[in-house]
Amino acid sequence: MPSPISSLFKEDYANGEERAKEATKRVTPQLTQELAEKELKLGAPVFIRISKDEREFEIWVKTALGEAFKKFKTYRIAAMSGKLGSKLAGNDRQASEGFYAVSRR
Repeated sequence: MPSPISSLFKEDYANGEERAKEATKRVTPQLTQELAEKELKLGAPVFIRISKDEREFEIWVKTALGEAFKKFKTYRIAAMSGKLGSKLAGNDRQASEGFYAVSRR
């Protein structure tokens, strides 16, 4: 019997590339404006910081001069699985800690 999660993903993420393009079109104008208000630019390198104990997700964007990162937004984490502490094994429901690079397609 398939797990409820695998069927949920298939249903909810059908046509993912098309949905991503539509979402990009919808949010880009507002995002560009919000970034400009903080003297930041869409497409600049980003740094993501997640603090489990503070339950915060921060987005930092590299400044136009490229000298430093400036905090753009902080989001509250509403729910999380696992508990505070390091990831010890696969499927332990812990979030991995560390620094990650995200590249464009």
